[in-house]
Amino acid sequence: MTNTQSKKYSIDQIREIIATLTPEDQVKLWQWLGEEINPSQQPWLKTAGIFKDDPHFEDVKRYINEYRQEIEESEESES
Repeated sequence: MTNTQSKKYSIDQIREIIATLTPEDQVKLWQWLGEEINPSQQPWLKTAGIFKDDPHFEDVKRYINEYRQEIEESEESES
């Protein structure tokens, strides 16, 4: 496969491929992934999920969605 070509797999296909690995190779894969994708390389992972228990989180999501709808409606009316 060249750099310009790529093969895309669905998550289900990837899971099926992983399931064919030996348990030892699965452990090696997860260890490698842990090294490749770590919070120091992906700073946003450090904050992922920090609001999951916040009692106001659902309200904030609702306000964001309402605001998006207002913006979309105003853009549609201007067209």
